[in-house]
Amino acid sequence: MKPIDRAAANRSIIGAIPVDWFVTSAEIVVSSGVRQSVVRRLLPDLVRAGRVETHGRGNGMRYRRPAEASEQPPPS
Repeated sequence: MKPIDRAAANRSIIGAIPVDWFVTSAEIVVSSGVRQSVVRRLLPDLVRAGRVETHGRGNGMRYRRPAEASEQPPPS
């Protein structure tokens, strides 16, 4: 298994998350082309950095980008 490029994966994930509605991690996987295991590993970092907002808990968790997050550089 080759190592992931975190910066590129973060950009793909952020680009796959809309600003105006919530999506599931499975929808992010399909839209971004990033493997599910990578999306699930990186999403908590993006949430802590304020790049992604969450709604719900557990299997019902949904994600969206806050409007101001689209202007910040992704965490490396």
